[in-house]
Amino acid sequence: MQSIKFRLNVGLVFSLLLLVTVLWFATSAAIRDLTNSYIADRLEIEIESILTELAMDKDDHPTIDPARVDSIFHNSFSGHYFQIIVDSGEKTYNLRSKSLQDNDLDIKKLKAGESVQYRTLGPHNKMLFILAKGFNIREQVLIIAVAEDLTFKRNSIKSFQHTFTLIAGIFIVAIMFMQTLILQISFRPIAQVQKNISSLRQGLIDKLDDDVPLEIQPFVKKINRLLRKTNDYIGRSRNTISNLSHAIKTPLTIIAQLAQRDDVKNNKEVYTTITSNCEILFNLIERQLRRARLGDHDIIGSKFVFQDDFAAIIKTLNTLYYDKKIAIEPSFPPQLEFAIDRQDFLELLGNLLDNAFKWADNKIVVCAGDEGKLWVTIEDDGPGVPQNELARISSRGVRLDESKIGSGLGLSICKDIVDQYGGEMTFGRSAELKGLSIHLEFPLQQDVVLG
Repeated sequence: MQSIKFRLNVGLVFSLLLLVTVLWFATSAAIRDLTNSYIADRLEIEIESILTELAMDKDDHPTIDPARVDSIFHNSFSGHYFQIIVDSGEKTYNLRSKSLQDNDLDIKKLKAGESVQYRTLGPHNKMLFILAKGFNIREQVLIIAVAEDLTFKRNSIKSFQHTFTLIAGIFIVAIMFMQTLILQISFRPIAQVQKNISSLRQGLIDKLDDDVPLEIQPFVKKINRLLRKTNDYIGRSRNTISNLSHAIKTPLTIIAQLAQRDDVKNNKEVYTTITSNCEILFNLIERQLRRARLGDHDIIGSKFVFQDDFAAIIKTLNTLYYDKKIAIEPSFPPQLEFAIDRQDFLELLGNLLDNAFKWADNKIVVCAGDEGKLWVTIEDDGPGVPQNELARISSRGVRLDESKIGSGLGLSICKDIVDQYGGEMTFGRSAELKGLSIHLEFPLQQDVVLG
């Protein structure tokens, strides 16, 4: 979907173009009408002046004293012309201004009292504006037509149109620049909300800042309300699961204690059946409790700081496996952080490192980084996993049966955590240590939903 900024800018551009186009045509039409009206008024005065100086000789031919006519009509093709036509019914007599030379104006036939103004081509194919009026003199129709060349006026209008277009273009660019600045300033609160959401996902804050514009306040308040309700629900769910855990484990513990009685131990079949099934039930309960915690984990979590949290895991495992002198070779940037819920990643990395400690002979190598993706590789020098089993556990969706005692890897919980964060977990044989190699990959922060 296109951004709001893009839509607003496109809408503004189209609106401004439409407005400028309408103004361009309206202004041009108004200027042409004003010019025509001005020319028509002036030609009207010239017709009245010509009519005043006009005389008829004894043969009823029109005559006029050149000295009494504006000198502009004396210059050849000056752009100002007049022509007088006398129609006696039998003959037609013409009197032209010197500026017309031997050319005639395209004059429409008129009756006495009629008037017309129009445009037509004149000498040298230049556009003329003509005003013609009909008069009745000595029972003859007298037509006086005065014309003016429109070339200069039309060029002036075109020049105005070009200037108007240039100014309008600059105006549109300036408006778009101002619009961009206004949008950037107006969208800053939304950008801040995005940063707050990112901080929320990283566990740096527990709610969104509600100091936002009125338009997005309802949105932010609903998110904060949803966060509170979700975390309240998660808290109640965890308490319920914890209570259920204790409620189930208590009778199982009693049964396991009863199995330690001498009369039960003496019956090996009964003893083995009770203890093995109790162990299975304890494992299944623990597994389901972990899954419930994974499925209903808090939205607000804290990041996994590799240097600190990795050291804590290794310290715990060294304590558990005090009898094994395992050399750990870590390799990761000192400031490496994973935008993944700390508890989830502690559980994931703890399970995988516990497995490595369990099977390693002398050495474990752990590498991690965030180049393009968040990744972790754990290798040990233990016996590894048979090739046929390696291919099976590497397939997505395949889980080892954790209900069996001694199944060892605990991959079901690990895979659930990896899948929860859109990551991948692959298995192989270490090229250097010859034991099991486990490689984890997760999307970068923007693609990860924090627990």
